[in-house]
Amino acid sequence: MNPIIPHKGVCDPHIHIFNDKAYMYATHDNPGYDNFNMTDWQIWMSDNLVDWTLEGVEKPEDYYCGPIDQCWATDAAYRNGKYYWYFSVGSDEIGVGVSESPHGPFQDALGKPLVSIDTQPKGISKWDPCVFIDDDNTPYLICGACLPLGFEDIFPPSDSYMIAKLNDDMVSLAEPLKNIVYINNTCPEDKPTIHKHNGIYYLSHSMYYAISDNVYGPYTYKGYIDAGADHGCYFSWHNQTYSATSGPEGSNEYFRCSLLTYCHYRDNGEIAVDKRILDCGVGQYDANWNIIEAEWYFASSRVSKKESPNGGFEIKGIGDGGYLYFPNVYHVEANAAMEFYAASDNHAVIEIRQDRPDGELLGSCSVSDTGDKYTQVGCTLSNTAGTKQIYLVFRDAESLRLDWFTFNTKPESMYKTYPAAYGDLAPIRRRCGAVVPQRTYDPNASNGRIVNFMDVEGASVTITGVDGGDGGQAGLLIRYCSEIESRYELFINGKSYGPLFFPSTGGRDMRYDGTVMPVMNLSQGKQNEIRIIRIDGAASFDAFTVCENTEE
Repeated sequence: MNPIIPHKGVCDPHIHIFNDKAYMYATHDNPGYDNFNMTDWQIWMSDNLVDWTLEGVEKPEDYYCGPIDQCWATDAAYRNGKYYWYFSVGSDEIGVGVSESPHGPFQDALGKPLVSIDTQPKGISKWDPCVFIDDDNTPYLICGACLPLGFEDIFPPSDSYMIAKLNDDMVSLAEPLKNIVYINNTCPEDKPTIHKHNGIYYLSHSMYYAISDNVYGPYTYKGYIDAGADHGCYFSWHNQTYSATSGPEGSNEYFRCSLLTYCHYRDNGEIAVDKRILDCGVGQYDANWNIIEAEWYFASSRVSKKESPNGGFEIKGIGDGGYLYFPNVYHVEANAAMEFYAASDNHAVIEIRQDRPDGELLGSCSVSDTGDKYTQVGCTLSNTAGTKQIYLVFRDAESLRLDWFTFNTKPESMYKTYPAAYGDLAPIRRRCGAVVPQRTYDPNASNGRIVNFMDVEGASVTITGVDGGDGGQAGLLIRYCSEIESRYELFINGKSYGPLFFPSTGGRDMRYDGTVMPVMNLSQGKQNEIRIIRIDGAASFDAFTVCENTEE
């Protein structure tokens, strides 16, 4: 689920894969403060990205800096049989520790900062480290820069990131830090990180990223990722790429959490993420979902993930015996029916196996001679009910293209539900101005998450990709709570359906009422957009449900 470690203040995640386990090097917000209060750093470990264990706590009093309450962002790297851990002493300087283990404990490697305000260029604080090791095994230190007045001619505001090559000892610079030229930076703030994909260098900060064909730059602004409001990183594991981000867990922006989602690269180099996975988390699935996208796999072998002609992503370039792994598929019915949306030039077979690529065969499905045209094909499994570890194994599938699959589970409600937190929501941006609404935890909500703070003028929530089925009329059921009577305007695919009235449901410990809204008109397929804009009031939204049968 997201957040991956709720209610602990674990944020600014930097995740590395060491010894086939995910280690997260994170900062730690203490609760109950009206500013950032961070008195230690934490190291968490997971072997499935769902269950996390606290493996180590690094305390500033064990380092040259002594006790502080501004333990800012951190990162780690492996080299020469040792693990190196880099930490930010507020906005002042960067230190480094060394250990024989990825989870520490680390020892102060220098007894002094690696870089500080006295490191060239002098007079500029260096903060929030990232260590990037290039394909040729060259290590680099990347950091943010706090620019005092008078340095604008040296470091334009859009170029407030620095880079230097590290020596092989990983605790000294091989060259002076230099500024990274950044063209068209729309939000010059926050911790920078660099990763590489298909020969392209990506410099990311907060929700923004730029690209270059050289690690030193110049970098050109490329896009915006609506995946979190704060520090994060990108990493790959089992042939899947992930975006790790963080942002406020509630109304207090100084108490944050960490989020994980799959990310994908378009042919033009742009990065895309999945809204549903951002809400529900990686490494787990629900057979009740309308569809499960093929690119949401946790692990794969002998397959390629590519942008599809419809603007989404598909699986193709499949070798015989290649597979996709989907662990923790919840609520699978006994003898479940599966459907695949796929295309193939020849007679390809998709085997559905349990627990391992060569595990028990639950069923198989053929895709034959469809050419470029996608079609839905189905089969019935031989399985018990419950949570399953599903492998899709491909045979004779060189020309197969797979878009998505479904378990055709029919929940009793016969509704398609879109939780309010699963949508194209406006994020919170530190230092670049706050935007409402926010995702907020509430134990009374259906999925523990609500869209809150909808009491600001112009606040809105948008849900994209709503499945309209065959199109036509449908009802809309909205679960909400509100201390006072509230009024919002409903738009479907840009067309106004008039005001929505929400009676008061009581005090802050309110129940969630369901209100059926007037019949609306949906387009066929998953191209529909629902948008609600505040007129007055202060409702909080739990879930939106499209009623397939308006008589219900």
